[in-house]
Amino acid sequence: MLFIIDTYSVLYRLFFALPELTSKNTPINAIYGLVKLMIKLTKEYKPKYLVFCVDKGKSDRDKVIKEYKAHRKPTSDKFKQQIPIFYEMANSAGFKVFGIENTEADDSIATLTNIFKQQTQIYVLSGDKDLLQLLDNKKVFVLLMKKGITDVDFYDDKKFKTEFGFDSNLYPYYKALVGDNSDNIKGVKGIGPKKAKEIIQKYTNINEYLSSTLTPEDYKIFRNNLEVVILK
Repeated sequence: MLFIIDTYSVLYRLFFALPELTSKNTPINAIYGLVKLMIKLTKEYKPKYLVFCVDKGKSDRDKVIKEYKAHRKPTSDKFKQQIPIFYEMANSAGFKVFGIENTEADDSIATLTNIFKQQTQIYVLSGDKDLLQLLDNKKVFVLLMKKGITDVDFYDDKKFKTEFGFDSNLYPYYKALVGDNSDNIKGVKGIGPKKAKEIIQKYTNINEYLSSTLTPEDYKIFRNNLEVVILK
């Protein structure tokens, strides 16, 4: 089994979930939370391999949607100070830290998943629902962080289909229609979660249906969104 962690997504959630904690005047609350979470999950899932995926540089998604993530505030200094501690901890423990140049961690996770899912089961830990598109029956599973520091939602294809009503490989179409406030992606006007699900459930050729019913402007928004939300 291969266990992949969406590192900064997980650390960021832990940073805000936990009260301030310092060691020698250095913030360590996110690191403390990560250690507790990893102890729990490794005991529960007993992975043979464990990889921390990280962002390395900037992707080109803002060339497609210029507002992509533009609303995000600068990262807190108290969070930044914990990143070197993470690397030191991972190296000391012998864990692999992986990232591809000019690539977001999500895409690096998708790359690893596509390479190794024929060889072993893969479990992905993240706070980002975009990774649900990687689900693959009995091969790839996603653990989504909930409130708190050790609670996660386990997703397989069955749970995903029960919740959304369509297969997980179509999740990018859903996100392209409804948008994503966390990434500053505007959805298609007049289409919310309920209508998006109905469209995806009803039409086998979603692109053809949308191109014939949306205005050219809205269809362009959909196509640009789709290009951005699909993990590469």
